[in-house]
This record gives sequence, structure tokens and C-alpha cells, in this order.
Amino acid sequence: MTDPKHSLAIETLRTFGEARLPVNGASMLPTQWPGDLLEVRRTDPAEIRLGDLVVFDRHGRLIAHRVIADSPVTLTQGDRLRHPDAPLSGGEILGCVTAIYRGRRRLPPGVSVGNRMAAWLLSRSEFCTRVALGLHRRLRL
Repeated sequence: MTDPKHSLAIETLRTFGEARLPVNGASMLPTQWPGDLLEVRRTDPAEIRLGDLVVFDRHGRLIAHRVIADSPVTLTQGDRLRHPDAPLSGGEILGCVTAIYRGRRRLPPGVSVGNRMAAWLLSRSEFCTRVALGLHRRLRL
């Protein structure tokens, strides 16, 4: 059975060309945190560039990962993950992330040097990831 929220998000993006989607996972730490909202806009696959954050539908889940290769196939990878996702077809890509909302702040979806260093550390230590997520939860309360 398909999750109604999942189906609604896909239909909203396809019909209206934009949506705000909540972040639930930790694969994009520290760029995206659980509880953030992603502003997503439908994008022509030909306009996608290296470093863009794209949202795609895979195995009944919406995933937002960074484009790490775009020729001859599109490859994505979570900032905190050590290995890329399976190649994407143009039809799987629903749109690009244009902004990340964290509380009242609107953040760009790019990655800074500090975020790259933190992502490298988090990709090599589950303990550091758990600590970071725990601190994030406590600070948000």
C-alpha cells in the first residue's frame, strides 16, 4: 500500500511544480537535519548540475541527495554517506531543492567548507552522528 503523503507530495510537484517537504533522515547531515523543510521545484533534467540537491522517488520513498555526476548518467549521494546511490533516470527526478527552511531561517542548498568537513567526520563515525542528532533534538526543544 502506498503512503498517501508520499503520493500527495509527488502529485503536488507534478501538478503545481513546487512543494515543501519535511526532512526525516540523516543521510544529508549537516546540510539537512530532521525537521527541516525543503523547498522543491520541478526541474528539467537537462538543467541539473553537479552539486545540485535533487529529490527523487526510489522504492516508495522521496530522497533528497546531491548530484555528484551528471554524464553519462546522473549519480547522487547523501553528504554523510560514503557511497553513491544507484544511477538515476531523468524520469525519477522530481525536482531540485531551492531552499532549506530551518525554523524561521531560509538557507541555500549549497555546501560550505565547514559542512564538507563535518559531513566527512559524520560519514566515518556513527557515534558522532548519534551525538550530533541528540544535540540537535535537545537544542530544538
